[in-house]
Amino acid sequence: MDSLSDHERSKRPWNREGEWLSLPNIEAVGDAIHATGQAQIDPSIKTSVTYRALPNAPVVKFTLELENTGVKDFKGYFQYLLDPDIPDDTSLVPGIAKVNPGFMTTGWTGNFIYDGPKTAISSPAHGIAWVKDQPAGLSSFGYIFGASFDASVKVGEKRTISWYHITDYPADGSNPEANIAQWASQLSTLDTDEAN
Repeated sequence: MDSLSDHERSKRPWNREGEWLSLPNIEAVGDAIHATGQAQIDPSIKTSVTYRALPNAPVVKFTLELENTGVKDFKGYFQYLLDPDIPDDTSLVPGIAKVNPGFMTTGWTGNFIYDGPKTAISSPAHGIAWVKDQPAGLSSFGYIFGASFDASVKVGEKRTISWYHITDYPADGSNPEANIAQWASQLSTLDTDEAN
């Protein structure tokens, strides 16, 4: 039985209590924003996220660091999930023919997932992309989409996961995801940290 009032329940993001990263300590560090805190699911998992816009590109790089300060190994996943709220929420995954294919753990052939209009209109599209850190799964429902990464970390150890958020307009023609795909293909060059 849930003892929370309707008001308290309405404050819980998407009614997913305990599944978020609490990052209350936020500061600017050079050209980046750095936030620190802990995982709600296990407060001994200390977390930090760095947000940095890549120069001359509609791309933000996210770097998550997890540190297990507890007494037992942590097994779990981190999901970067978006709800774009655009006029046409269509999710496309390279290598998967079906539109809005749902949750998958295999089958994609590119390094990004697209969510946006099916045609070139004046509404932006979004992409989640990766270079070194490969996702364990993709969520491709249209109204929401995301990438899940293995976040397991042993006692006393750290783990770093990086991914990218791309925002551009859908391309003309039969491949609306082409602009997002182009940026995703250039990430190793655009991100000087990854190039080294």
